[in-house]
Amino acid sequence: MQIAGMIINIKCIKDLNLDMNPNTQENYHLLCTPGGSLKYLSLRLCEISDNGMKKIAKELEYHDPPDNPKLTILNLAHNHITKNGAGHIGNMLRTNRIRIIRMQIKFKKNRTRIELE
Repeated sequence: MQIAGMIINIKCIKDLNLDMNPNTQENYHLLCTPGGSLKYLSLRLCEISDNGMKKIAKELEYHDPPDNPKLTILNLAHNHITKNGAGHIGNMLRTNRIRIIRMQIKFKKNRTRIELE
């Protein structure tokens, strides 16, 4: 993903909105790398599955400074994330509770909304 390379090299990019940009490889996790400078990332309607969520959650796990994730807002609303994907989010939050300020997910099947503030 070329955007991920730009974000790592151009440190002034803090906000990125990729809503409605599905990616069959689901490599959005490359945007969450510890070396990046993103604080806000919106991935609404990107058709992210549980597998894609697993990759994102792995990148957002706590790392020792200065390699800790900078992301504070992640919007994942209206994707294909089930309770399994929510489990990956929960595991990530066990190691990185204070970095993600708001995460918004809407589960497709039962219309459950989870918002962490």
